[in-house]
Amino acid sequence: MIQLEKVTFSYNGDGLPVIHDLSLSVDKGECVVITGKSGCGKTTITRLINGLATHFYNGSLSGRVIINGVDQRDFPFWSIGRRVGAVLQDPSSQFFAEKAADEIAFGCENYGMPRHEMMKRISIAAEKSSSSQLLDKSLFHLSSGQQQCLAIASIYAVNPDVYVFDEPSANLDSAAVERLSQLISVLKNEGKTIIIAEHRLFYLTHLADRILYMENGQLTRHFSSAELRAAEPAKLEQLGLRFARLPRIRVSEEIQEKETVITIDRLNFSYKNVPVIHDFCLQIGKGEIIALRGPNGAGKTTLAKLVCGLLKQKTGNIWFRNRMNDRNQRRKQIFFVMQHTDSQLFAESALEEVRLNAKKPEKAESILASYGLAPFKASHPSTLSGGQKQRLLLAVAESMDSSILILDEPTSGLDGETMRLLAERLRVLAARGKAILVISHDQEFIASTCTRIIHMEQGKKITDKAIIR
Repeated sequence: MIQLEKVTFSYNGDGLPVIHDLSLSVDKGECVVITGKSGCGKTTITRLINGLATHFYNGSLSGRVIINGVDQRDFPFWSIGRRVGAVLQDPSSQFFAEKAADEIAFGCENYGMPRHEMMKRISIAAEKSSSSQLLDKSLFHLSSGQQQCLAIASIYAVNPDVYVFDEPSANLDSAAVERLSQLISVLKNEGKTIIIAEHRLFYLTHLADRILYMENGQLTRHFSSAELRAAEPAKLEQLGLRFARLPRIRVSEEIQEKETVITIDRLNFSYKNVPVIHDFCLQIGKGEIIALRGPNGAGKTTLAKLVCGLLKQKTGNIWFRNRMNDRNQRRKQIFFVMQHTDSQLFAESALEEVRLNAKKPEKAESILASYGLAPFKASHPSTLSGGQKQRLLLAVAESMDSSILILDEPTSGLDGETMRLLAERLRVLAARGKAILVISHDQEFIASTCTRIIHMEQGKKITDKAIIR
């Protein structure tokens, strides 16, 4: 079904090959997971299969990418979506419509499907992806997790033979990950061919026919699902992989008191008269690493934007350093690392990005190195992987010496090794008195890093507990 024959690929503007002399064969109906450290080339393989590498990124390719017996370069670009459906790391980057239902219909319309067939497919795709309740909503008001579900629905409606997923669980809560797992199982039963680039492996160990390990642009190891499940944590850690089983988060009702830096008092906020945050109260102390968790659409990112001053509350107060509702001061002192980082990167190189607003520019290089990015100091930020971009912004935040860090799904593109590096850096910053709020569904990261966990639902704080180690 899919063959990559001696493929070497490099992006224009970055002469170093990302993929080196790589060959891969995937049979029809197979589910293959590609994993490895951030920047190893996983996303590029997905772009080669879905045609974006050559048609959109205009890189340099040698070798052949063959889909169902035909060289990918021989397909007209518009026709590839009928054969290969892709869900990208940032699902919003593949949207064309404003309303959710219109987005699911978009591919069907472009391929000239009869209206009755299109309406049937929209309904089935929405049901399979758990998006039925989103159909009348604006894409701009959906959470990242909801956008992910919608992107999957839009691909399912076209009914391609090949599905390519790039970090599909990155923005999903635990219930949505379970639904994703069920959907992949349905696709397997339908005989679809599935390629998944992923760091989080726990939900795939019973679905994958093969797990391929990449490093430095080459496939160097392979595992069966049984071998991965049986692998010792030490071996997975050595390879920079996530654990195949999720750790348990142990909690306590007794929260240790810290010097308060932010007080949120009865906060309320609405989007177009639709309540999103309800009477929210919270105190954040120096040295805390607080996990903010809850289902997709619970209001977590909206709360973060209110705290850092990007949004203005409808009612209620936010106290920061004894000043009430001073959004300008909060914007200067709070650094917000967003889920999708491209809109926050401006410089021509990773090193220049850190120097741009650094309090001590002479320390920029050492800060960059502490996040494992020294080899990429001359690289343009746009050429970095999603995980590398996340780390670059954290290096920027550290260089600015911000009092408070807010991170929205910071591990979404991170392998196990880099996740543990990030956890260590956050612990160092917390020890310096920084207050850190982390929006995350990543149970492995929360259990190993955070000191406190808050659960949100429908804009309300449900629980607030200390994490025990």
